[in-house]
Amino acid sequence: MMEYPLYTFHQLGFADLVKTDIISQCGGKNELVRTLIRTSDGPPLELVYHCEVTDPDKPPEQQPSVFEDEIEEEAVKRKVSLARSWGQRLEHLDLVRLVADVKYEHALSLSDENTEKPPRLMRAGNFFFALSQKSHKDADLDKAITVFETAVRLTPDSHPCHAELHSRLGITLLRRSRYFGSIKDIDKAISAHEGAVHLTPEGHADKAGLLNNLGNSLRRFQCSEDLVDIDKSISAHKRAVRLTPEGHADKPGRLNNLGNSFLRRFQRSGDLVDGDKAISAHERAVHLTPEDHADKPGYLSNHGNSFLDRFEHSGDLVDIDKAISAHERAVHLTPEGHAYMPGCLNNLGNSFLRRFEHSGDLVDIDKAISAHERAVHLTPEGHAHMPSCLNNLGNSFLRRFEHSGDLVDIDKAISAHERGVRLTPEGHTDKPRLLSNLGSSFSGRFKCSGDLVDADMAISAHERAWARRFKHSGDPVDIDKAIYAHEGAVRLTPESHADKPGYLNNLGDSFLDRFERSGDLVDIDKAISAHERAVHLIPEGHANKPDRLNNLGDSFLRRFERSGDLIDVDKAVSAHEKAVHLTPEGHVDKAGRLSNLGNSFSDRFNRSGNLIDIDKAISAHERAVHLTPEGHADKAGRLSNLGNSFLDRFVRSRDLVDIGKAISAHERALHLTPEGHDDKPGRLNNLANSFTRRFERSRDPIDIDKAISAHERVLHLTSEDKPDYLSNLGNSFVCRFEHSGDLIDIDKAISAHERGVDLTPDDHAHKPGRLSNLGVSFVRRFECSGDLIDIDKEISAFEQAVHLTPEGHADKPRFLSNLGNSFLGRFEHCGDPVYRSAAIRQFQCAATCSAAFPSIRFRAALQWARLASTWQISSALQGYTVAFDLLPQVVWMGQTIPARHSELTSMGSIASEAAAAAISAEKYDTALEMLEQGRSVVWNQLLQLRTPIDALHEVQPTLANDLLRVSKALEKASSHGMDLIDIPTSSDPQLSMEEIAQGHCCLAEEWEMLVKRAQGIPGFEDFLRPKKFVQLCSAAMAGPVVIVNVHKHHCDALILVDGLDEVVHIPLDGFSYEQAQQLHHHLSQLLSNAGVRV
Repeated sequence: MMEYPLYTFHQLGFADLVKTDIISQCGGKNELVRTLIRTSDGPPLELVYHCEVTDPDKPPEQQPSVFEDEIEEEAVKRKVSLARSWGQRLEHLDLVRLVADVKYEHALSLSDENTEKPPRLMRAGNFFFALSQKSHKDADLDKAITVFETAVRLTPDSHPCHAELHSRLGITLLRRSRYFGSIKDIDKAISAHEGAVHLTPEGHADKAGLLNNLGNSLRRFQCSEDLVDIDKSISAHKRAVRLTPEGHADKPGRLNNLGNSFLRRFQRSGDLVDGDKAISAHERAVHLTPEDHADKPGYLSNHGNSFLDRFEHSGDLVDIDKAISAHERAVHLTPEGHAYMPGCLNNLGNSFLRRFEHSGDLVDIDKAISAHERAVHLTPEGHAHMPSCLNNLGNSFLRRFEHSGDLVDIDKAISAHERGVRLTPEGHTDKPRLLSNLGSSFSGRFKCSGDLVDADMAISAHERAWARRFKHSGDPVDIDKAIYAHEGAVRLTPESHADKPGYLNNLGDSFLDRFERSGDLVDIDKAISAHERAVHLIPEGHANKPDRLNNLGDSFLRRFERSGDLIDVDKAVSAHEKAVHLTPEGHVDKAGRLSNLGNSFSDRFNRSGNLIDIDKAISAHERAVHLTPEGHADKAGRLSNLGNSFLDRFVRSRDLVDIGKAISAHERALHLTPEGHDDKPGRLNNLANSFTRRFERSRDPIDIDKAISAHERVLHLTSEDKPDYLSNLGNSFVCRFEHSGDLIDIDKAISAHERGVDLTPDDHAHKPGRLSNLGVSFVRRFECSGDLIDIDKEISAFEQAVHLTPEGHADKPRFLSNLGNSFLGRFEHCGDPVYRSAAIRQFQCAATCSAAFPSIRFRAALQWARLASTWQISSALQGYTVAFDLLPQVVWMGQTIPARHSELTSMGSIASEAAAAAISAEKYDTALEMLEQGRSVVWNQLLQLRTPIDALHEVQPTLANDLLRVSKALEKASSHGMDLIDIPTSSDPQLSMEEIAQGHCCLAEEWEMLVKRAQGIPGFEDFLRPKKFVQLCSAAMAGPVVIVNVHKHHCDALILVDGLDEVVHIPLDGFSYEQAQQLHHHLSQLLSNAGVRV
C-alpha cells in the first residue's frame, strides 16, 4: 500500500514592526530582537521569521544592540582580533557564531543567584537558534539545544522566565526532530512543553500559546500511534482554542492546529466523527482568515487534506472534489517563490492522484504528475522536504504506469524514488517509507512481463546507481530490488513503530508478486509470514486492520490455488470475512474486500463442492458490484468475478439462469475494459468459458463458435503461452468436435491441451485438471478413429491426473470416473476382463469419495453397478445402494421442484433397474425396498415435509416446532419453481431473486441438520428414513399387495402376503418392456381425455 504524506501548515505567530522600532534599534536598543524571538510561540516549521537590523557603516562585532554589557563586547572584539591576526577570514555567520559563543560563556560565568543569568542564557540560545536557521548547520542547532537545556536546569521554578525557557527548549527540540526524525527529541520536546504549561498560571496571557505548542509537540503519535498522545494533543489544542478570545489574531492558527490533531486521530481510528470535527475546525480557521493573509493558503491546504482523508474513508466523490478545490485555492493564493508553494502543490497532486485511483480518468493523473513535478522543481536542493516531494512524484508516475503500461513512466517512478531514498539520511524516520515505495516501483516494473531470464543479473540494492540492463520490465532484478528495499524498510523500523505493519505488508506484497511469476513456494510462504506479522502488529480497532487482513487472505488464497490445501482456503475465507466485517458500511474499500471474499468462497466451492460456499460467493460479488459506482476503474474486475461465480454454480446446478447471468456479467466486464488493458485477455477468456458452458447445455453452434473465436483472440493478445488459456481453448475445440465431428477440431484441441500440460509444473494445483482435459480430447479422437494409440494416451493422462490429485479433493471422483471410462473403452475394444475390473475399481473409488459433487458420485455409482451387473451381481447391488444413498443429495430439497424433476429425467428409471438386479440376485426384499425408495423421489420429499411429528413433539417440543416451521417454509419455497426466471435484470430485483434462491438453500441445510438431530434421539433412529422391508409388510394386512417391476431385460411381480415374512416372486416371462410402454401410453391418454392431470 502506498503512502501519501501530506504537508500540514501551522501558524508561526505575528510581529508588528513600525518605523520607530527600526529607528530605536539603530539607536542602540536591542528590544526588537528579543521581542521577536520571545513572541514566536507557534511551533517552528520550515518558515521562521528572523529580523536583523544592522548599521551598514559598522561591522557586526560593533553593533551595540547585540551585547549585554561592555565586558561582553570587549570579549568579542578580542576574539575577532585574535582570529584575524591568525589570518582567519570571518564571514558574517562566523561573526554571529562567535558572538553567540561569547554570550553563552559570559552567561554561564554569572552566579546561580544572579537573576539575570536565566534571561541571558535564553538570549544566547536564541542567538544559536536563529543562527541555525541561517547556516543550516547541525552543530548550531545542537548548541542551541545545549544552551536551553542548561538554562532550564539552572533556573529555579520561581523565576519568571522559567516557563519561557521550557517553551524555547521544546520548540528547538521539535525543530531538530523534524530534520532528523529522532523520537528521543520529540519525547524531550513534549516534556519541555508540558513543563512550560505547568509553570504558567491559569489566566496568564501566554497560557493559550503554550498549550498550542504542547499540542503540536505531541506529533509523537505519528511514530508511536499511541492514542494517548493524540488524545492529549486534541485536549491541549481544545484548551488553547477555548482560551483564545474571538477576534484574536492567533485564533485561526489554533483552530487549524486543532483540526490537524482531529485529522491525525481520524487517520488512526477511522471514526468519521473525528473526520467531521477536523473539517469543521479547518473550515473555521479558513473562514476567520482574510483572503490576503499570508497563512490563508496553509489553512486551505489543511482543509483540503481533511476532505481528502474523509474521502479515503467514505469514497464520496464530493469530498475529493472539495479537497481539490481547497488545494487549488491554496496554490492560487500562494505567491510564486513563497516557501509554502511546494507543500501546497504536493497536497494538490496527492488529491488528483486519489481521484484518479477512484475514477481512472487520465486527466487527473496527468494533473497529479504536473503538480508534483512543480513541487520538486520549486523545492531547493538540500531542503528537508525534497525526499518527500520526490517520493510523491514517484507514486504518481507509478500509478500512471499501472494504468497505461508505459515503461517511461515506471522508469521515472524508480528514478524519483531512488533520488528520494538517496537524499534521506540513514536513521531518518522517513527512510523506511521511502524504501518501501521504491520497492513498490520495482515491483511494478517487474510485473510488466515477468521475464525470468538472467536472474543472475540481480544487482545489490546497496548500489545507488542501479544499472538498467534490461529495458523491459519483469526482469527479476526489479522484483529482487523491490524485496530488498522492503526488507530494508522492515529492518530499519523498530518492532513497536507504527509504520512497521505497513512495511511488512508491502514486503508480503512483493513476495506475492514474485511467487506469481516464479511459482516458487518459498516466496508465497514468505508473503504469508510477512502478512501474518503485519496483522499481528497492528492493534485492534486500527483503521488499517481490514486492509492488512485482506492482503493476508489474498496470500493464503494464492497458496491454495497452487497447493489445493483446504487449510489455506479456509484461512483465506476467515481473513477476508474479518476484513469485510471490520470495514464500515460506506467505506471506499468495502466493495473490493467483498470481491476478495467472494473469490475465496468460489475457490473453496471448487475444492469442496459445498453449495453454501458458491451462494455466499455470489452474494459477496453482487454486493461488491452494487457498491462500485459506474465509471469506477474496478467495476469491470468485480463484474468478471461475479460472472465466474455464476459460471461455477451453473456447472453444479445446470440452471440456465446461472449461465445467462454469467455471460451477461462477463460481457459487461469486457465492455468496460479498454483495449490494451492488461486484464483484457483474462476477461475475454472468462466470457469464452461461459459460452462454452452454455453450448454444452444448449448445443447451439453459435455459442461454441463465439467461445473459440474469443479464446483464439485471447492467445493473440498475450505475448506468451498461458496454460490456462490454452486449456480453455482446447476444451472449446472438443465441444465443437462433439457437435460437428470435424477431425481438425479435435486435433487442435489435443495440440492446445498438450501445450498447456507441458507448461504446467507437476506440483501446480491445476495440473491434474489440464491432464484430464487432454485425456478427454484423446477419448473423443479415439471414439472417431478407433486408434489404440489414442486410448493408451488417454489412460496415461487420466492416470497422471488421478495420481497428482490429493485425497479429499472435489475433482478426484471426476478424474477417477474419466479413468474408469477409459478402461471401459479399452475393455469394449479388446474384451480383456482385466480392463473391466480396472474400470469397476475406478468407478467404485469415485462413488465412495466423500468430497465431491453428489451428481458425479451418483453417476459413478450407476456405472459401477451397471458394469458389475453382468458378472458380479453382489458388487452391482453395492453400487446401486450407494446410488440410492446419494439420490436425496442429487435431487436436493434446496432446489425447486422443476429443477429436481429435470435432474430425475436425466437419470432414467434407476429404481426399476436396481430392482431388476436385486431380483436377478434373488434379493427380493432388497428389490422391494429399492422400488419404494425410488418411487417418485420428489413426491416422497414433499410427503416428508407434511409428515406428522406428534411423537417427536412429546419428546422434543422445541425441535418438533423447528421442523414444522422449516418444513412449511421449504414446501412454499420449493413450489416457486421457475417463476423467478422472469424477474427483470435491474440491480435491486436481481439481488432480491438471488437472496430468495440462497434462502431456499439455507432452509434445506437447516432441514437436514434438524432431521439428523431427530434421528439421534433414541427411538427415532428411522425418522423420515426410507421404509424397510419389515415396515412395508404391514401394507398387506388388508390383502395381498402386488408390485410389478418393468425392465428391458425382464419383468417381474413381487407380492406381499399377510403372514409371510418374505416376498413372493413371480417372473412375468410373457410380458415385455415394450408391452408395458404401450399400456402406459394408452392409460395416460385415457386419463388425459377424462380430464385427469398426469
